[in-house]
Amino acid sequence: MELHFVKAEYINEAWEAGAYRLEESIKGIDEITPEQLKELLKEGDRTLILVTDEGESIAWAVFRIDQLPNLKVAHLTNVTAIKPGLKNVMEVAKKAAKEHGCDEMRISCKPAQSRLFKRYGFEPVYETLRIPTWQQI
Repeated sequence: MELHFVKAEYINEAWEAGAYRLEESIKGIDEITPEQLKELLKEGDRTLILVTDEGESIAWAVFRIDQLPNLKVAHLTNVTAIKPGLKNVMEVAKKAAKEHGCDEMRISCKPAQSRLFKRYGFEPVYETLRIPTWQQI
């Protein structure tokens, strides 16, 4: 498996080549649209990764680097596996995080996805809850 970092100036081409599948990773989430995700990638606020195996696209992922006071974290914000083998994709992503000087890799996901990622060694750090500002407490 090979890891390819897509430069910001090639996001439109990458989207047409298959990165559009990342739209599935944000379905039902109201905090970002596919167009907004593309803009973040074009602006360099997020990094697009393509994983290939023998020249064939296997998965697309998006991450950002968070420099915290005591550690550097690669935070996977979106992942879509085109073919089976998510475990291999996670290993490749973890290697990329290490190459970027990160101490750990994190992923934000819904509870059903959380159970899947726990199988690959991810563990909860904390739980994020939300409430709209217009809703009464």
